Parts: sequence; C-alpha cells; structure tokens
Amino acid sequence: MEKNTPWVLRLAALWVLYGLWASNAGWLLSALGALHRVGYLVAAVPLLVAVAWFWRSTGPSGAIRPGFRRLLRLPGFLPWLTVTTLVFVGGCLFPPTNYDALIYRTARVCFWLQNQGWYWLDDSEFRLNIAGTGFEWMSAPWILFMGSERWTFLLNFLPFLLIPGLFFLGSRALGVQRRTALWWMWMAPMPYGFVLQAASVGNDMVGGVYFVASLAFAAQADRGRPVLWLGFSALAAVLMTGLKVTMLPLGLPLLWVWIVQIRKHLPVAPTIRLAGLVTLPAVLASFLPIAILCHRHTGHWTGNPDNVHGIEIEDPGAATAANGMDLGASFLTLPAFPGAERVNSRVHTALLGYDWYAGVCEEYPKWAFAPAVELPSEESAGIGIGMGSLLLLWPLLTSGRKLRGGRLVAMCFAGALGIATLAFLAKAGGAAATRLMLPWVPGLVIVAISLRGPVGKLPRPVWAWIPAATVIVPLCLNPNRPLASTMLPVATGILPESVVGRVEEVYRVYGGRYDLIAPLAEGIPNGAAVGFAGDGTPIVPLFRPIGRLDVRELSPGNVAEIDWIVGTPAEIRRRLGISETGALPDDFEVRARSEFTSMVRRGPEDWMLLRRIPSAPRD
Repeated sequence: MEKNTPWVLRLAALWVLYGLWASNAGWLLSALGALHRVGYLVAAVPLLVAVAWFWRSTGPSGAIRPGFRRLLRLPGFLPWLTVTTLVFVGGCLFPPTNYDALIYRTARVCFWLQNQGWYWLDDSEFRLNIAGTGFEWMSAPWILFMGSERWTFLLNFLPFLLIPGLFFLGSRALGVQRRTALWWMWMAPMPYGFVLQAASVGNDMVGGVYFVASLAFAAQADRGRPVLWLGFSALAAVLMTGLKVTMLPLGLPLLWVWIVQIRKHLPVAPTIRLAGLVTLPAVLASFLPIAILCHRHTGHWTGNPDNVHGIEIEDPGAATAANGMDLGASFLTLPAFPGAERVNSRVHTALLGYDWYAGVCEEYPKWAFAPAVELPSEESAGIGIGMGSLLLLWPLLTSGRKLRGGRLVAMCFAGALGIATLAFLAKAGGAAATRLMLPWVPGLVIVAISLRGPVGKLPRPVWAWIPAATVIVPLCLNPNRPLASTMLPVATGILPESVVGRVEEVYRVYGGRYDLIAPLAEGIPNGAAVGFAGDGTPIVPLFRPIGRLDVRELSPGNVAEIDWIVGTPAEIRRRLGISETGALPDDFEVRARSEFTSMVRRGPEDWMLLRRIPSAPRD
C-alpha cells in the first residue's frame, strides 16, 4: 500500500490530467463542431470527476514538504525563489509576446475557436497546420473564456514551480545521492531557456517538465499503486510528444525505465489493464492526430513531404556537426554580449576556410555557427553559462568516488538518452537546436550527476547562486518582459549612444508586438469578415476579443466573402495573384494606412486597411 504521496506528484498529476483532458476535449469537440463555451463546460464534467477521485484516493500527503526554515537552509532555495519571483512579476506586468505564438501557435487556436473546431488552414505559414497541438489545446479554454491569451503564461509558470520536486524524485530513482539531489533540484529550473519561457507561451520548457514528471511518476511505482503511477508516467510522456514531434526520441530513455518498473511491479494482466486504460486518451493527446491529419492533407505524416519546408537535413553528419556545435556553445552563453554579432561574423569567416565547415554550411543552408549571443531570448535560449559551467565543474567542486558499476538502470538510461540525443542532432534542421533540446536538459543533468557517483563534500552555498545570478541578467533585460526598462535613463549616461538607441528600438518593437496591428482594426464593425495578408507578422491582435471579428487568411478563394482587408500591399498582391506592380483590387478602397515594425532587422513596413466599396459586385 502506498504511503504519503508527495505533494509535488499530486500536483503534477493534476496538471497531467488537465493536459490530457484539454487535448481529448479539443479533438472531440472539434469533431462535433462544438468548440465553444457550452461544449467546454459539458466536457469539464469528466475532468472534475477524475480530479476529485484522484485527490481523494491519493490521500493526505506529507512527503517532500519541509518547513520554510528548513527550505532556507538548502543552498539553492533562495536563488530559486529570487528567480521565480522575478519570473512571476514579469509575467504579470507584461503580456506574452513570444514571436512563434503570435505568428502561429496562439493564432491557430484563435482560428479554431472562431470556427468552433480544428480545420486545415489555407495559408503560407505552414506551421499553423503541422505543428504539435498539445500546448494549443491546453491554452484554448483559457483564451476562449478570458477573451485573449493575456494570462496563458500561467500554463508555463505553474509547471515551472514543479521542476525542483519532480527533479528530486526522478534523479533519486536513477541512483543520485539524496544530498546531491537536494542540491541540484534548485538548479534544475535555471537554464536560460527554462527561466525565459516560464512567463511566456513557448512550449519547450513544458516538454522538459513532462519528461522529468514521467521519471518521477515511474519512481513512485516503487512505493505502491504501480498501475496508477506507471499510467501517469506514460501519459506524461505521451503529452510531451503532443507538444512537438521533435521530443519523440526522449521516449527511448523513458521506455527503459518503464521496462524496469514493469518487470519489478506488474505481471502480464495488470500491464494489459494499464495499456487498456491509457491507450485511447493517450492517442488523442499524442502527436498521432496531427500526424494523421498531416498525412491526409500533405501525403506525409510530418506535413513536410520531400522536405518542402527545409526543416530536415538529408546529411546526418552535417546536421550532427552543426547542431552539436550549437549545443556545445550554449553551455557557455554569456548573460549579455553587446559585440556578439561582430564576433560571430569573424568566427564564421575564419571557419569557412576549412572544407568540413564549408561542407556543413552547404548541406545546412539555414545554419551558420554563432557561438556568441547578444542577449539570450526565449525564442532561442538554451542552457547558459551558469548551469553549463556548474555541470562542467561539478567533478572538481565535489569530492567522492567515481561510479564503478552497480547502477545498471542509470547506465542504461544514460546510454538511451545519448542515442536519443544523437538521433535528434542528426535530423533537426530548423537552426534552433539549443531551444528545441531544452526538454533534454533535466535528463542530461541527471546523467551528469549520477555518473559522478556518491559525493562526500558538496560545493559551498555560494556556487548555488551562479546559475541564478547569470540568468537574472537576461531575465531582467529580456525585451519580451523588460523588467529593467526603467533603468534606460541611467544607462544613457553610461553606455554608448548607439547601444542605448538599439536597446530602445528593440524594447519599443517587442513592447508593441502584443497589439501591433490592432489600431488598424479599431474602425471595423463587429462581426465583419476580415482578410489578413501579412508575412511573418502577428495576426493575433485582430482576434481580440475572441469573436468580435471573423478573421480569415486572405486568398483568391475567399476574397468574395470578405468586406475588409488588413495587410501590406506586397502581401495583398501576392495572396491574390496580382503582379508586384499591379494595382490593388479595384472593388476595395483604402481606409487607413500605417507603419508597423514586427522585427527590428526588417524595419518598418507599410500596412493598410481596405474596405469593400459598398456598390462593388462580389465575384
């Protein structure tokens, strides 16, 4: 019989139940054309029943719940608390402006809610259709009932709070010494990418939490109720694949852990019963539904037939070299480096003299080695020098003996994780390996510290501040949530004018992303059909509040149904098949024009609002 279920596991299980429910409800309500408030309220009944049953059946818990004074004595708690507080303040003060979310992740949810169900979007932004749907289905009820995505950052922040406890339980299951696990549990949430996404709407950090939660659930099977906890472990892993198909390789190390636990705790009959309980809801929460729909609409389960979007690399050697260099450089990424662009240019030019590097660049055209980063951002950040240096120096900072065997589970887990890492590096072609590999970080940390063996002397408490101190800099300067923006007047007298000017421009652009094109839509009457024609520009502002406008991607097939158009002249012409020098549609008139900047490197773009002339016939 299970004793004292840790609080962190109970809370993580509630989070997994919500993620499972959100994906299942999203797909089922879409099939019924009922993706609306009433549909979600009806669908919430089984969720509430499941939550009530689980919370009552797991009983009172007292494990992993030390008093606050005891927490203060743990070397990493105060650094973690400091960073977590800043993360929460940033999320409350600034709306989420994650570029990918505004372009396609949140945008697709808005389209689905407007249509009252999922549908394949006819648009040049292919990620609207082929990307994983897990995080989107989790955010859909929030966006629907709140009218915007303003507070969806809590879907990242709440699981961020669970990382320390889950990491402790997962690492202990793989043989990490208790004292070492207590030290590292507060370091585990400190990679740049985790902290910067914790108050955002990115989904890479969430994948890392699912991974470590799966480990922790599997470990709990040793304490009782193996069917329940191995079921939750499998569901957490399935939800991870539903976020991004790139997380599929992480199933390999988890599979090894499940095999060990099933052999220890479950005979054949309970194993079959477990599979029967989780199969159907797991399928709907995994990557399979979107893979099937991609195959239906494109002919390939990835939605990328013949690599038409250029997101895969045909040469695994070139991909491994490029992605591996990026991953290695992320261990040493500085908190800020104003001269990064100049350094990267020189490094790239110097390396081009080597045939192997030139060959890698030829095979991987989207990539160029950029070891220096001006300022880590949530769209690209990886591990960072704080966590990276701590991992690299761990053997020197501790005293103990090396692992000499006796930990078959840990060794095999390390081998499986290594294979999964190589599989990812050899295939990924989006030039974002450091961010996409964030879900690997908890596993990599566990392997690094477990292979060290028993530790006799831990580092001094000051070392626990290193990851926090380094990540606080990009956290406060982060243009998505610039906590330090009030310090710009002080910086004016210290930093060069060119640097201050660039910072001000970046802050202005990022700060305006959330409502970028909303001013053009203010004069459009409620319920009007609006065609959007923007290239890589956030469409989400047109939807707020959800239901006010009927927003569509402009195309020749729907232009006759549209009364208003918001877009750039070039993109309007492209989408309607008009030549670059051709006139805009003569059945529309210009009602307003403005300049908007969605990315600093692209500069300002001309935007216009067109209205259909009332007397113009509809073709």
